Formats: sequence, structure tokens, C-alpha cells
Amino acid sequence: MNTKVWRNALKRAGIAEFRWHGLRHTWASSLIQNGTPLYDLQEMRGWKSVAMVRRYAHLAPAHMARHAAVVDGCCVSQVRHNR
Repeated sequence: MNTKVWRNALKRAGIAEFRWHGLRHTWASSLIQNGTPLYDLQEMRGWKSVAMVRRYAHLAPAHMARHAAVVDGCCVSQVRHNR
């Protein structure tokens, strides 16, 4: 696909500021949020360190909230148990 065709496709799709690099973030974040372990993602992309995986893979706030609720539930249970 040539550059002109690509830019026209972006324009028709309403995508104003497309960056190829952004696809790394989207790809890694989607996989992490769907349960792919960090090590597996590292192997799939060929990153040399987990630090690189963490640079590209971001958790959505809703995803982290679900896990925070688990921690909250554990803390409440512990407090009730200690009374």
C-alpha cells in the first residue's frame, strides 16, 4: 500500500494522529488485559527484559480496579477477623 492510499484511509477513518509506534502499546496492553502473562508477552514480542514489556503494556483503570477490589476485600476480612 502506498503512502497516499494509507493517508487517505486514515483520513476516511477519522484518525488524525496515527503513529505506528502506538500499535506496540495497543497490542501489548490488549494482551495483558486479556490475561497474557508478562513473560509470554516478552517472548512473543522479543523484548529482552520485563522492563520493556512494562513500558509498552498498560493496564486500563477498570482492569486494575477489579484487582484492587480483591485487595480491599482481603483487608476487610482481616479487620473483621482481628476484632
